[in-house]
Amino acid sequence: MFARRGHDISDIHIIVLTHGHTDHIAEINAVRRFCKPRVFLLEECLSEATDPERQKEAVLHPHVRRIAPSLKHYDILKEFNDSCGEWVLEKEELLPIRDGNYLNLEKYCFKVIRTPGHDIGLTVFYEPKIKLLLSADLLCAFTRCAFRIQLIPSLFYH
Repeated sequence: MFARRGHDISDIHIIVLTHGHTDHIAEINAVRRFCKPRVFLLEECLSEATDPERQKEAVLHPHVRRIAPSLKHYDILKEFNDSCGEWVLEKEELLPIRDGNYLNLEKYCFKVIRTPGHDIGLTVFYEPKIKLLLSADLLCAFTRCAFRIQLIPSLFYH
């Protein structure tokens, strides 16, 4: 996708993560083979991105294992390693951000908004000048697609 748009992976100089789950952080180490981007992550998520045991607890909480017996002995860390390769990040290489702070990324300045639920540190980023909200893993409990389509734009546009 980058190449089709005239870019190279070495053009990446900033990565802003919405939370520390493996499916969001897994490719950071691969990108770092080609360039050295600054990587921002909410402070509450640093431990799950840098410690496999905290990642396991964050993604497959012990309560889930109790209520879903088939997951009791599921080795989620092996699954992560098999599907993602070397995903554990070094804490020293992450730049912590906090809820309510502003992240100045050249021509854009995003407000950091912690929205816990899916993850303890799930974060969205809002750029007030252009009214842009960046999000990931938006979970919706509504069952009717038509209602969801009507609801979501009303949340983000004025």
